[in-house]
Amino acid sequence: MTHTLTALDIENLSGMPITSAAAVKGIHEELTSSIGHLGLVVCGVSATPQLFHINAGWSGMQLVLEKGRDGAERALTSHLHRHYPEGSLQRLVIVSGDHYFAELAEQYRAAGTFIDVVAREGSLSYELKSVAHRVTLLPRLYLAA
Repeated sequence: MTHTLTALDIENLSGMPITSAAAVKGIHEELTSSIGHLGLVVCGVSATPQLFHINAGWSGMQLVLEKGRDGAERALTSHLHRHYPEGSLQRLVIVSGDHYFAELAEQYRAAGTFIDVVAREGSLSYELKSVAHRVTLLPRLYLAA
């Protein structure tokens, strides 16, 4: 059983496209100082140009890509279901406020996984908040370009 997996919707957390490795490093520092151990980190993106910046700014992160509307969300959800089925995680950290993840969180919670949600202030959906065991709200991130 995997102890902790962090599903990072970096576009949702930042509220903007990622344009530099420094921005990714800032997000990494903010997350680790706010919630501690991130475990395995899987980052979903929907824009190909972001891949270089994310790879350059955070070592050991696995990237999943799906283009189009809700691409990052679809890529993360698909990856989790395929590689980490319900019941295989002790703790799932969802770094996004998007309601898209509410059903995923509910499925994993029903299988006994602790659901930890991290979102920017003002971006957390009611649906996702209602299925989380714990919620951490981060102030709006001001990222270096």
